[in-house]
Amino acid sequence: MEGLELTISTRRSVQSVSARELHEKLESPERFSKWWKRFSSYGFEENVDYVVCTKKTIANQHGGEKEFIDYAVSVDMAKQICMLQRNEMGMQYRRYLLEVEKRWKEKQTLEYKEARKKSIEVRKGFTEILKGHGYTKPYEYINTTRAMKKPFGITTKKADMTEAEIKKITAAEYLAEAMLSDEQGYCEVNPVCVDASMEIERILGKRKITA
Repeated sequence: MEGLELTISTRRSVQSVSARELHEKLESPERFSKWWKRFSSYGFEENVDYVVCTKKTIANQHGGEKEFIDYAVSVDMAKQICMLQRNEMGMQYRRYLLEVEKRWKEKQTLEYKEARKKSIEVRKGFTEILKGHGYTKPYEYINTTRAMKKPFGITTKKADMTEAEIKKITAAEYLAEAMLSDEQGYCEVNPVCVDASMEIERILGKRKITA
């Protein structure tokens, strides 16, 4: 969801967020220690709903470090804290975390894994075509991918895309590869790649209309 972001960590197939980061994003006026004591008392269990972790931060200009306590909170617990916060930011981040959870569950499905595997195969061939046209620098690949995602309204990196988004960009890369195969030597490939994305989007849009 645009404008909302939390650092999501995965440990032993469990997604979690930093309690300190959540506290900051929810814009709570309470000190973190008081806020955590209040919300962690709602029946949550250590090593089930959250784990204690120690982090370090730079304490002074000489590079001295200071340790502080944080908590890795499960996404499910974070959702409940957001609801208990009883303010607009709490509701927004609860919806955000529901979307995170939805995408995570989708990634565990066989269909998603197959789509991801296919996208990797297609990308290899597409990358070779780009190299053949002189696109060899990392920023050129990044700019090409960004340009191709734009017609689909995709703003996330591939690892965070939905199955449908991955299939769209894979189809566009495959089509762009075919369109560029007849070209010889260096050329401006990005306009061709964007055209491929727009064509895929046009086909999908037409299919929705006639269904």
